[in-house]
Amino acid sequence: MQIYGLIPNPEMAKVIPGRTTAQIPDMNGTMPAEPSKESIVVLLLGFKSNRPLRMLSSGFKETSDHFMAMLQSFDSPEGREEFGFLGGSSYLGSSGQASNEIVTISYWRGIEGLHAFAESPIHRQGWDWWNRTVKEHPHLFIFHEIYKAEGKSHDNIYFNAQPTLIGGTAFPVKSNDKVERQWVNPLVDANRGILATSRGRLGLRGHD
Repeated sequence: MQIYGLIPNPEMAKVIPGRTTAQIPDMNGTMPAEPSKESIVVLLLGFKSNRPLRMLSSGFKETSDHFMAMLQSFDSPEGREEFGFLGGSSYLGSSGQASNEIVTISYWRGIEGLHAFAESPIHRQGWDWWNRTVKEHPHLFIFHEIYKAEGKSHDNIYFNAQPTLIGGTAFPVKSNDKVERQWVNPLVDANRGILATSRGRLGLRGHD
């Protein structure tokens, strides 16, 4: 019935038609009409079991519990304020036969906030548990990758997309007429102008 338009398709409810790009606002909430000069930090965090039992293998549940506790800690009003967490998206990896690799891609204001989270009690609990039990779980794989992209050194484009990845984040900005901090989504129109091309979004001359 959704195919024939008889009932709404919920997957299309949040789709933004056309081309959009995420451009980081400044601290006052001004959205740039040119490539953003603000830097961004990207954290990839994940884990996987290499045993045939996959998610039922020993240690997987405990790893998952610590993983989820960390996500809930920094993806909270307090965590966003303290650590500079901006948002993220999670995926289930399908490479190999196991297909149980869980990966979260998250975005942060700066390295300092990310390191502050690494020193927080909730992360320390998970890390201490891992170090105590690592020899019991040689089949478990955990990882992180951290990247910092300076202004005019990051590019993204979305076509007919729901807000996702950096396009689904929210940036804290100051408001002149309100005491409370406001949160702004970074997506802007990219159908025309300098933000319509990859070279333009990177602050480069010429055409794609």
